[in-house]
Amino acid sequence: MTMTTEIFEHLKGAFEVAAEPKTAEEMAAYMRHHFAFFGVRTPQRRKLYASILRDAKRNKIIDWELLDLA
Repeated sequence: MTMTTEIFEHLKGAFEVAAEPKTAEEMAAYMRHHFAFFGVRTPQRRKLYASILRDAKRNKIIDWELLDLA
């Protein structure tokens, strides 16, 4: 497993734990059901990926592979 895959799996797990099904349905309805949502609101979502962004900025890298996995 690559580092990118590990980061993706970590983020996915964190979002699944923080998921709010009722909010997810509201978000999907707002977007006319074109996208799937976990139902994680912005303040909490930012906390979930803050350390990953901080590391990427510090290392001055963009992990395009990670972005493609999403």
